[in-house]
Amino acid sequence: MTETTISAPEPQGGAVGKITNAISQKMGLMYGIGMMFFSGWNQMLSSYWNYFLTNAVGMDPALMGTMTTISSFMAWIIVFIAAVIIERVWLRWGQYRSYMLFAPVCALIFIMGAWTDWTWIGVDTGSVAQAVLIGGCYIIGQFFINLFMISATSMITVASRTEADRALMSARKAQGNLIIKLLFAAVSLPMIIFFAGGDVASNTRPDTVIGYTITAFIWGIVFVLAYVYLFKMFKGMDPTEEYCRRRYEAKKAGKKTEEVKSDIQKVSIWKCLKYFFTNLPALGLFIGEVGRAIWSMLLGAMAVYYCTVVFDQPMLYAGCLTLANAAGLVGTFCGEAIARKLGNRITYLTGIAIVIVSMIFGYFGAASSTLVFTVAIVVSFFGGNMMMAVEFSCMANAITYQEYKKGESAKAFIMGTIQWCPNIGKMFQGAIIGFGLASIGYSASVEVVTEAMVQGITFMTFMVPTIAMIVCFVVFFFLHRLTSAQMKEAEEGLAKRKAE
Repeated sequence: MTETTISAPEPQGGAVGKITNAISQKMGLMYGIGMMFFSGWNQMLSSYWNYFLTNAVGMDPALMGTMTTISSFMAWIIVFIAAVIIERVWLRWGQYRSYMLFAPVCALIFIMGAWTDWTWIGVDTGSVAQAVLIGGCYIIGQFFINLFMISATSMITVASRTEADRALMSARKAQGNLIIKLLFAAVSLPMIIFFAGGDVASNTRPDTVIGYTITAFIWGIVFVLAYVYLFKMFKGMDPTEEYCRRRYEAKKAGKKTEEVKSDIQKVSIWKCLKYFFTNLPALGLFIGEVGRAIWSMLLGAMAVYYCTVVFDQPMLYAGCLTLANAAGLVGTFCGEAIARKLGNRITYLTGIAIVIVSMIFGYFGAASSTLVFTVAIVVSFFGGNMMMAVEFSCMANAITYQEYKKGESAKAFIMGTIQWCPNIGKMFQGAIIGFGLASIGYSASVEVVTEAMVQGITFMTFMVPTIAMIVCFVVFFFLHRLTSAQMKEAEEGLAKRKAE
C-alpha cells in the first residue's frame, strides 16, 4: 500500500459504536424531513422529464436523447465546479450553510425553464433552439442544485462526531426521500393531469405541458421553504461559521479581512483531486452510486413507457410507483437495522444483490403480466433503498478515515462526488432512452405496438440496469472495505487531536 491510498481488510461487523454522539434523534428526524422535500421536487425530473419532452413538448426521441445527454454531461462537469466553489469560497454564514439559503431559490427559477416548451416566445416545437433553451435552463439549475445539496450532505460529516451520527443522518435522509416519493407517486400524475384539464378517472394520457409546469412549481416552492428551515437548524454547527461571520463584520467595518485568522484552512484544488482519487473506499462508494443512479433513473423513466406502451395503462405507473416507494421505505429501515448489526458494507452489497435478482426476474416475465412487472419493480426498490440508507454514511466514513490518516480531507469536494452520480445516471438515461426508443421505431403517435418494440422496451427497462448493478457490485466489493474497528480508532484519534 502506498502512502497516499486508504484501504482496509474485510469488515468484522458492528457498524455503530456506542460513544458520545452530536446528532440527536430529533435533529436526525428534522434533517430527513427537510431533505425529503427536495427529493419530491427532484423526482419530477427523474420520473417525468423524458416523457414530458417527447409526449408533451413533442421532441423527436433522438433530439431528446441528444439534449438530455449533453445537458447531463455538462451538469456532471458543473458538480466539480460547485464542489470546488464550496471548498474555496466561504460566504457570510459559513462554508456550508450559506449555500443552503440562496441556491435553492436560484435552482427553482432555472429548473422551471426546463419544464416549459418555450413556444410562447415563438420557438418552434422540436427545434434545436427549443432544445438549447430547455437544456440550458436544466444545466444552470443543476449548478445551483449542486451548491445546496453538496452543502447539506457535507453537514453529515462536519456536524457529526461518530459513525452513529453519520448513520442516523444518512438513514433519515433516505427514509425522508422514500416517504416523499410515496406521496409523490400517489399525487404527482393526478396533479399533472388535473392542472392540464384532463380527467384522471378516464385514464387521460399526461401529454400537456402546463400540467407539468404547475406541478413542478408547487413542489419547488415547498422544497425552498424546507431548505430555509435546514439553514436555521444548522446554525452554530458549521465549523467555519464564526470565522466567516468575523470576516464579514471586518469587511463591513472597512477593515482588512486578511487580519481575521482561523485554524481551519481551505483545501486547494489539487488536494481536492488528490484526496478523492487516493481514497479507495470513497471511490468504491462513488462507482456503486453511479450504478444505482443508472438503475434508478432508467427504471423510473422507462416504467412510464412500459405502462403506456406495453400495457396501455398510464395510471398503472402511479400505482406501481406507490407500491415500489413503500417497499423502498421499508428497505431503508431494514438497511439501517442490518447496518447496525453487520456494517454498512454488507448492507450495501446485499441491496445490490436484491436489485440484480429482481431485474432479471422482470426481464424474463414482465411483458406477460402486470403482476410480474410490479413485483420486479417493487422488490428492486426494496434493495436499492437498502443501499441508499447507508450511502452517505459510507462516504462520510471514508472522509473521516482519510482525515484521521492524512491530517485533512476535502469534505465538501469528496461528499460532492455523490452528486456526480445522478448526473452520470441522467446521461445514460437520456442516451439509452432517446436513442433506444428511436432504434425500435417508437414515437408519441405510435398506434401499433410490435413485438420488437416490446422486447426493446423490456431490455432497456430491466437488462441494462442489471448490467450496471453487476459492475457496481464488483467494484464496491473490492474497494470499499472499511471496518467498524477502524472507524472507532479514527473517531477517537480525531477527538484526541482536537482536545490537544
